[in-house]
Amino acid sequence: MHYTMGGIWVNAEDQATNVPGIYAAGECEYQYHGANRLGANSLVSCIFGGGLAGPAAVKYAKNLEKGTDAVESGVFDRERRRQEALNQALISQEGNENIMAIWRELGETMTEHVTVTRINKKSGNCLQQIAGARPAFWQSELK
Repeated sequence: MHYTMGGIWVNAEDQATNVPGIYAAGECEYQYHGANRLGANSLVSCIFGGGLAGPAAVKYAKNLEKGTDAVESGVFDRERRRQEALNQALISQEGNENIMAIWRELGETMTEHVTVTRINKKSGNCLQQIAGARPAFWQSELK
């Protein structure tokens, strides 16, 4: 089943998707069994696909009639301010729970209960533990 998960369609020539100007390489595209996490295939997809997609994306961008200089600077300023606000919200310390402790606990839970080999009873335990972590997350600094 792992090999049939799919991925973003790309052509074999330059990793172009069916959306003009959008290229995909790595685990998100389908060419090497799509969306997989197997080391060798992931590396092939990243290195080979990226080697095709990168230059193709540069070529596409250079051949556009209009570039970023044609966009009003206020667009970029607004987005910069929006991103700064998001980043500030991520690093603020308003909560009383440590998000890294929650992350670590969830990672240990997932490793223990839902790795490649899964047992239904353990999966149910994992879901309960994840649900139990939600209240702590909402009290964390990332709320």
